[in-house]
Amino acid sequence: KLHREAATQLMHQLYDRNARREFCPLDTWLQKGFKMDAFGINSTTEDSQTLVVLREFPHVIPLDERCRIFKRLIGQDAAAITFPTTYVKIRRSHIVQDAFAKLGVYREQLKGVVKVNFINERGLDESGIDMGGLYKEFLTAFIEQAFSPAFGLFKYTNSNELYPNPASATALPNHLDYFAFLGRMLGKAMFDGIQMDLPFCGFFVSKLLGKHNFIDELPSLDPDLHKNLMWVKNYEGDVADLCLDFSVSSDETGGSSGTLHELVPGGKSLDVTNGNRIQYIHLMADYRLNKSIKKQCDAFLRGFQDLVS
Repeated sequence: KLHREAATQLMHQLYDRNARREFCPLDTWLQKGFKMDAFGINSTTEDSQTLVVLREFPHVIPLDERCRIFKRLIGQDAAAITFPTTYVKIRRSHIVQDAFAKLGVYREQLKGVVKVNFINERGLDESGIDMGGLYKEFLTAFIEQAFSPAFGLFKYTNSNELYPNPASATALPNHLDYFAFLGRMLGKAMFDGIQMDLPFCGFFVSKLLGKHNFIDELPSLDPDLHKNLMWVKNYEGDVADLCLDFSVSSDETGGSSGTLHELVPGGKSLDVTNGNRIQYIHLMADYRLNKSIKKQCDAFLRGFQDLVS
């Protein structure tokens, strides 16, 4: 078992490294002549060959085949239990807030059918029976608005990719409840087979896959910070002359204004030197990629797994 875990970890590290900077063709990782049915996809046991491969080595299966497997697994899940239909009235002027107020209490029950009745700007019910079209319109508008940086829960990188806002608590006091709900609603979209165009940042996707981000992922979030840290790493003079310490201000990370975070206990009083600069570089990257948005990522993933696990 230990050998398998070590081999799995090594395979993931090699694949992730190749994804960042290709050293071999991507099709090198694919299982040639893959046949979905040969993996016992209909098996429901946790140790079935299919589930082991999907869980440990998903990149060896072509993407279109993974999508087919996912749809079949979702179909099996949907057929296993039936939830009652949920009816909601949603004001077009408050789509995100009304959705949270009326659907936020549901967890796995969101796997059931949701029917929507819109209320227009004049407070009147819009005519029409939801045969699926109104629900899809609602879900699309919800995802678009809730993930917009204007709502305050997510931000754009310089490359216009989305990641959780480290200062989301200033936008919404119950921001973690909203993150969990957004995770469930994205899971709902996937469960219902509705495609959403969300340009998530690479390091955030890694968090959703349960991975710990390292400094190699930093360019996807903040290429300037990565460049500056590499400059510190290769600085040929006395690093102490740069007047750096083991702390980071929220102004640098997008957190609440005026907040100072110490990378180590007493970090504000610990100068960065030639001897400890490597530690400083990795701690700074760890804070930006992992710690500053840990609560947001955990809540989002917890909500997503209520629907898709």
